[in-house]
Amino acid sequence: MENKIPLPELPPFEGLSEEQKAENQRKEQYSLYASKLESIPKDVSESYDEQADVLHKALITTKTPVEPEKTLLAIDGVSVIEREDTYLIKGKPKSGKSSATKAIIIAALLGHCCSIKAEEKDLRVVYVDTEQKRSDTHKILLNVKRQADHVDDDYIDSHFRLLSLRKRTYKELVRDLLRIVIDYRPDIIILDGIADFVRSFNDEEASHNFYKMQQTIVEDFKSAIIGVIHENKAYDDHNAKGHLGQEGAQRAAIVMETRNKGGNIEVTCSESRHKSMPDWYLRYDEQGMLINAKESYATYQQKMKEQAAKNLEQERLELACSIIKAAESPITRAELSKKMEEASGFDRTTMASFITSQLEKTLFIVEGKIYTTPKAK
Repeated sequence: MENKIPLPELPPFEGLSEEQKAENQRKEQYSLYASKLESIPKDVSESYDEQADVLHKALITTKTPVEPEKTLLAIDGVSVIEREDTYLIKGKPKSGKSSATKAIIIAALLGHCCSIKAEEKDLRVVYVDTEQKRSDTHKILLNVKRQADHVDDDYIDSHFRLLSLRKRTYKELVRDLLRIVIDYRPDIIILDGIADFVRSFNDEEASHNFYKMQQTIVEDFKSAIIGVIHENKAYDDHNAKGHLGQEGAQRAAIVMETRNKGGNIEVTCSESRHKSMPDWYLRYDEQGMLINAKESYATYQQKMKEQAAKNLEQERLELACSIIKAAESPITRAELSKKMEEASGFDRTTMASFITSQLEKTLFIVEGKIYTTPKAK
């Protein structure tokens, strides 16, 4: 812990106004502290006056005019993608991350897609792909054109910029991003593969600098940046990859997570800074068009629920049969219920109810004993 440094007694400044004298005193006091406190970085090139200008512009008072939030895209009527903010899409491989970004692109160009609705017209989108080969990246454009077959190609080309930058190094990509923003002035920037913008996704300083750059871009150019990143490899670990993912999740207004369930892609809000995002669903129809999958997802969920119930019933039946066959002599219904409770960990009432549901179907009582066939041998 740093020791408190007493303020120095400074000599008077001759020929200066009281305001100038006070400013010079503050400047000397700042220089004294900055030279002695180890926590103050010494390699920052910003001058005292430049810093003063930045802090003056950053000051918010009761009289400071602040523009209201400007929504670019809404989901089910809820503002989700807004100007001057960053967002993150995460998921396991093949979980639907790219499909979710396509839905966002199509909504921005056409005005709507699945549950997404554009709140402004003529939005411009830049999509930077750093992972796929050029021919695969081109398929994104083909998918967008298929969905927007009634839209003029010139409109698509002027409002949607698709760049395949797989060959670029992380240093080149950072420079490329700034150049792209200045040249195209997009409203929405999608970075598919943000791990390629740093040397290592576990590099804390590089991650910090990358997100600081993002925040500078979205504020200065009134845009929104959506980063796409993988989750950690472990099946039950849903954290975004490395320190890059952790810091991205902390800084993002909303973190979206994708899951592919039977061809239905579920997009949920795993983390948010202020407000949550409604879950939304998408899938491809027979023509390869992205459509709202809310109903088909509900059907899928119901089928999975029914299948899980069938699996559980089969497991319990196999347990009951194995207990009956392993018994040295025929056992009663109550004895079977007790043994099933001991073997499964479920309470006896649950096991007794199961046995009742199976009577005269798979389990049979003959002369007070329970069997797996209708006639005891």
